Amino acid sequence: NSLLNFYRLDAGKEAAHPSNFHLKSFVDHLSTYFEPQTRKKNLRFETDYEGPDVFITGDKERLWEIISNLVSNAIKFTSVGEVKLLVAYADDKLTVVVQDTGHGMTQEEVKRSFLAFERLDNAAGQKGFGLGLSITNSLISLLKGSIEVQSIPDFGSRFTVCVPMPATDEKDFGLQELKRSLPVLPSLHILVIDDDPLQLGMVRDFFSGSHVRCNCCQNVKELFDYLQKTSYQLVLTDVQMEPVSGTG
Repeated sequence: NSLLNFYRLDAGKEAAHPSNFHLKSFVDHLSTYFEPQTRKKNLRFETDYEGPDVFITGDKERLWEIISNLVSNAIKFTSVGEVKLLVAYADDKLTVVVQDTGHGMTQEEVKRSFLAFERLDNAAGQKGFGLGLSITNSLISLLKGSIEVQSIPDFGSRFTVCVPMPATDEKDFGLQELKRSLPVLPSLHILVIDDDPLQLGMVRDFFSGSHVRCNCCQNVKELFDYLQKTSYQLVLTDVQMEPVSGTG
């Protein structure tokens, strides 16, 4: 998937697909999604949003991929300390800051990190093709945004992304109509497991329309961690997952 994504972006075969979405809910989903991953590595994870409660117009899936790549990298290369995700919105511009206390990079390594198939010394033993930041940079350009990096070896890195995304009064009509047709079940608490983050996001959106509390996880270990701490009325599971299927 990474290779195909890189090829299509490099060949100019991708285009932005804007939609209207609720920004604060989007940030809340990010917080819920990454919290189990940081907890697994005993890292502190802080999420903060500054700005009005608005709907904005932009490519939600590409924005998710950009932030996901940056936060995943921060978690991967941070052994001790914390990862911060800060989102701010003002004057039709979205600013995302991902900061960590990880290995950090020299200025020369920062430049190399955005090159395709380039793997730095601290990536030895890590999975991947060295395409993450290259794809991220291309996606940011696709959305007509910019990215800046500040990094100090042994102290961590700070990535700042700015993307124009205008506010709108028009909500996603189809989703809003669906939400209004759903029953209100405020006492229901559901746990969902699926190894596809996009599927998890869709399920979470649907339940939020009925004010249903919903926790999401991507693997069996996270599932058991949630079950040990909280009681749920319903568990929804994907059938086909690795290494343990939903029927296992």
